[in-house]
Amino acid sequence: MKAWLLIALAIGGSVEATNQTSLGDYLALLAQRQAKELTYVPGKAVVRENGLILSQGLASRLIAESGERVKLHNGDRSDDSFHELPDGAAVFVDRKTSEYKYVSNSEKNNGNGGVGSLTFDKDGNVMGYERLLRDTTMNCGGGKTYWGTWLSCEEYEDGQIWEVNPWTGKARQTVMGRGYAAHYESAAYDHRNAKAPTFYATIDQANGPLLKYTPPSSAVNKAIESGDFSDVLHTKPSNDDEAYQYLELKVDKNTFTWTSQVSRAKDSAERHYRNCEGLGACASAVAAVLLGWFGSDPSSRMRLLHRHSGWSLVHDVQGQEATLYSQFG
Repeated sequence: MKAWLLIALAIGGSVEATNQTSLGDYLALLAQRQAKELTYVPGKAVVRENGLILSQGLASRLIAESGERVKLHNGDRSDDSFHELPDGAAVFVDRKTSEYKYVSNSEKNNGNGGVGSLTFDKDGNVMGYERLLRDTTMNCGGGKTYWGTWLSCEEYEDGQIWEVNPWTGKARQTVMGRGYAAHYESAAYDHRNAKAPTFYATIDQANGPLLKYTPPSSAVNKAIESGDFSDVLHTKPSNDDEAYQYLELKVDKNTFTWTSQVSRAKDSAERHYRNCEGLGACASAVAAVLLGWFGSDPSSRMRLLHRHSGWSLVHDVQGQEATLYSQFG
């Protein structure tokens, strides 16, 4: 009796049961109750407010407008005006104070892009706004690093990938795009092997290959020893062919490889994964990693790359299945 009560509490909620109720029946009853109480349904876009179409169970409030100084909780206005064409974003939390920052890109062209940051207190009140990165171009998507910084991707012909610290405001161009300047879109990482992490970035072009970047082991080891990871993505590798590799899909064999030959990867991208955009990664309980991305083509689908004992292409997903997979976990 005590064992299954603990299980029920662990997964949330409780239901009435007798001493004769089996664990299976109890969990079935609990699942039925939770299904009735479900409020958030990802992909069921039925909420319309503030010019947005949201999934069931979500709500919105207007907190900033492009070109306008942000109204703060104390009644003041921010010194900086909120950036125009806001795009890719992430949230960073201070675990001690529960303060958090919403960091987002600006996709303005001709050196007018960058990154801005909204600061919230633990109750969700807007406490500040500032620009963290300026003078860059068409900052579109991006991704987090595992040490808590933001990677901002420029999406134009000479695009690069920038690292921005949301807490210190320090921003620097990384060496991730050193091997191939391009229309970068989104970024992700795999650090299950702490001494050999890898980083990934999509390139939103018809023949834009998926990049895999492996930082120098010397920079990684130094970061692990010191606890300071600020140079991991800024230390030039000694062997570009090992550091910069690109995805080559082998659809007929249901697998793929990484190649340092950009031309081969570009050919593969044009045939099998054009105009990559969103990207994410997660580690499962069986040490598997999924990399999934969407293309900007209306008929595009998400492709999942599964790493368990070697790399292999799992399958393509579309529609609501893709929406669920895109949560990566």
